Amino acid sequence: MKALIAVTLAALMGCAQLAALAQQPQQQKPAAPVQQKQPAPAAPPGTSEPPLVTTGRVGDSNYGWTNGRAWFTLDDTAKVAMVMGIEQGLILAVRENWNSVPKPAQSALTDTAVRLTVSGVSFNDMVEQMNEFYLDAANIDIPVVDVYLYEVMVAKKTPAAEVTRFLEGLRKAYNLPPMPTEAPKKP
Repeated sequence: MKALIAVTLAALMGCAQLAALAQQPQQQKPAAPVQQKQPAPAAPPGTSEPPLVTTGRVGDSNYGWTNGRAWFTLDDTAKVAMVMGIEQGLILAVRENWNSVPKPAQSALTDTAVRLTVSGVSFNDMVEQMNEFYLDAANIDIPVVDVYLYEVMVAKKTPAAEVTRFLEGLRKAYNLPPMPTEAPKKP
């Protein structure tokens, strides 16, 4: 199972490099990108550059995860490449670990792949949803991989209360403002 985690992390970390490659000039003239409304990244107090990475933990290790600020530095083609890289990294991890785990663990690998991917939603649609998610300034420091998970939950029509709990957990994990609560309605 450690191999699965290592391959998955390596694949996910490689998404940033894949996205960077997608931004390099191409031989053919690409179609004009759709203009997206994007927030201006705000620099943290005492710094001139906003952080493009949010630190998070996996097990006993800290990792730097690309966040919404990094997301908005990418063009639409690179964003699609990044989302594809996340999904393909997950499937690669399953494939690479399939024969090295006992038969009962293979079903856990399959369950993980099914849980973390969604059919019937295009990568372009996923990018649009992730753009919308990051337009809320309170979400800008949430790592791209977590926003991917959030959007998979939404696409799979996970109950709203569970999706809200997941988002609240993300904001808490990354020390972001809590979700606004509705004021009690007066009778």
